[in-house]
Amino acid sequence: MENEIEKNLVILILFFLFFYLFLVVLGPQQFFATKSETIRRRTREERELARQQDPNPN
Repeated sequence: MENEIEKNLVILILFFLFFYLFLVVLGPQQFFATKSETIRRRTREERELARQQDPNPN
């Protein structure tokens, strides 16, 4: 009985370890968002950067 619980615990810990590694490697945006959302977010960030660098905003 105890041996089975320990085995399940090890599997659970390994699963969370791999999940954490995937999050770190892919980054939270790519992991949770679709491609179009990340592209949209990127272009919005670029627009805000351009707006900040523009010395004469309208």
